[in-house]
Amino acid sequence: MASGILNMMLAMGLAVFFLLFPEKIQLKFEFQTQTLKIAGAGFFSIITLLIQLVILINIYRKSKNPENYHLNFFGKKVYHNGLAKPEEVTVFFACVPCFLFSGAYLAAKIINNILNK
Repeated sequence: MASGILNMMLAMGLAVFFLLFPEKIQLKFEFQTQTLKIAGAGFFSIITLLIQLVILINIYRKSKNPENYHLNFFGKKVYHNGLAKPEEVTVFFACVPCFLFSGAYLAAKIINNILNK
């Protein structure tokens, strides 16, 4: 608790100091923003893909559990309603367009960089 208060006091002190003396701030960006955009798109694509994979693996594991299905008269598996939670389905389908857009942006930028360099 005390370290949190000390950190907050330090942050407020630094904020006041830099508001009073803005010339002390020296920002030097030596990287290209294009590289940062590509890295961000790649990171976002990987995160959304991992979220989708985790959801699919969880649903697959639930489908193999005998408590989540029963056999009908013809010997076929009939899954119960609680196999996939509505939240899982919503998050999965919300991640699909995010993954597609960020992946397409990433692929387009990489191809553009390869062709122009």
